[in-house]
Amino acid sequence: MISLYQPFWFAVLLSVFVFFFYLFSYDSSNAGKPCESDQAVLAAKNVIDTPFIVINADDYYGKEGFKAVYEYLVNGGKSCMAGFVLKNTLSDNGGVTRGICKMDEQNNLTEVVETKNIVKTADGAEADGKVIDVDSLVSMNM
Repeated sequence: MISLYQPFWFAVLLSVFVFFFYLFSYDSSNAGKPCESDQAVLAAKNVIDTPFIVINADDYYGKEGFKAVYEYLVNGGKSCMAGFVLKNTLSDNGGVTRGICKMDEQNNLTEVVETKNIVKTADGAEADGKVIDVDSLVSMNM
């Protein structure tokens, strides 16, 4: 049995807590407006004082993503974003939205381009008729 007191699992538990905190602090005057991850974090900013991970409930990240982020944060990292190879995140059931990562010569993140309706093709992937490199690193909001 894995202890929830271990830092990694505590971060996962805290992320779930932030999500539910946001749900219960829902303001019906904003009904119909999209809810964003940053709004969830801001809703809990007064109770978070340790490193934490924000995730979306509709994506599967795999344990490797959690482990990489955990290792970075417990070794003094201040903030980070997990990158995933696009071809490993595509769906057989339709298009997906991903943040395609742009990097400089030193592999520092310079831009994240939100790209909607990325679909698998016989030759790889495309979005709105534009070919997308399936080996691109993408963000799935982790």
